[in-house]
Amino acid sequence: MLRQLHRLLRVRLRRPWSRSSLLGRGVLCAGLATLACQAEAAHDLDRALGLDGDRVLAHPPPSSELDWTDLRTGFAGRDTLLLQPRSLCFLRDRLLVADGAGPRIEWFDLDGEHHRTLGRAGEAPGEFRGLGSLRCREDGAAFMAVDAPQHRIQWFDSAGRHLRSIPTPPIPAGFPYQGEFALAQDGHWVDSWLAVPVGPVLDHESDWEGVALARIWDGEGTLVSEAGRPVPYADPTLRRILNQVSPEFVGDTLWLLTHASATLAAYDLQGQRLGDPVALPLYHRGIDPVVMVESVRGAPVVASRAAYQPNLTGLAALEGGRFAVLRYRDWRDVRRHTEQGESRDFWPRSFVEVVDRSGRVLSSHPLPGRARVLASDRRHRVAVIVEHEDTEARTVLMAELPLLDVIPPSHPSRAR
Repeated sequence: MLRQLHRLLRVRLRRPWSRSSLLGRGVLCAGLATLACQAEAAHDLDRALGLDGDRVLAHPPPSSELDWTDLRTGFAGRDTLLLQPRSLCFLRDRLLVADGAGPRIEWFDLDGEHHRTLGRAGEAPGEFRGLGSLRCREDGAAFMAVDAPQHRIQWFDSAGRHLRSIPTPPIPAGFPYQGEFALAQDGHWVDSWLAVPVGPVLDHESDWEGVALARIWDGEGTLVSEAGRPVPYADPTLRRILNQVSPEFVGDTLWLLTHASATLAAYDLQGQRLGDPVALPLYHRGIDPVVMVESVRGAPVVASRAAYQPNLTGLAALEGGRFAVLRYRDWRDVRRHTEQGESRDFWPRSFVEVVDRSGRVLSSHPLPGRARVLASDRRHRVAVIVEHEDTEARTVLMAELPLLDVIPPSHPSRAR
């Protein structure tokens, strides 16, 4: 069911489109006139970015190259390894990568050498029907693997031995797809389902009652608390899209990076916010969001997404109270010829940026491809799943960050 739905979503949401054709199809901003819809989306984006207030755009900092190790193409005989990397995390001196093609978990050492394979297709403990998020404890004692089609999370020790399985958190309609996760050292973990790209669309105020940016659970799967509340944007789809977050634990403190607003906020395990949110630099505004909502044939869900050009995504803790984030810059319009005809997409240049807790950018490093998923060893090493523009194939890159010398802060310029 999940693979069929992914295929349907890919065909229907990536087929040839333009802003005018989408807005004329009757599936966008239902019930609103086109001009009103566009104005509403533009206002929501400016509100998310803070550009309707005192926030201004900044000039990007200088960047420096890293010595990336490609875990798939950088080694002989890797053509059938990491066909569909979806998630990754560092477990002590190993990098674990969830490959959806197996489905299995591939283990690598820090030099990029393949160490072992864990798991296979099936429903027994240690087997998977579909692999999504993979999260490792900070102390390397255990890790969790989310198997959305089987609605379960499996726990393993540092040697890959299965410990237990618990049900995945509920999301609207019970759709077998999960959002983003984070795992604390004491076994608490977090999920944020607003990243799910399908409905039901939360198009009534009552649907949003009790919805949080992230939910905090204990190791047995009991809900402990919730952290953060969504900003009530006017458009119902954008209310979900613009509130998407990447979670990360540092000790027992939960950090949430909101993609659209480029802000960091800290919470304790009771869901109480610790201090004020930190605003990271914005380098561009991007296009007005193009909202897409339509039914998927043969599936009891509604496809719901918005095309816009975020500044960043992905969050990973580093030593010294710093973070790595995935930065998007210089978005451009690209067209591809596929079996379904010509498709149009937006494509950015991608960077790994190192930031401190005041929002200052300490270093910036370009990536060869579009960054999708980020992980760190919590010291100075990062790994990134990237997608290549020409083939859309994914691979995993790993590198050590340089000594974190402070560079001059980004100088603001007035937003246009």
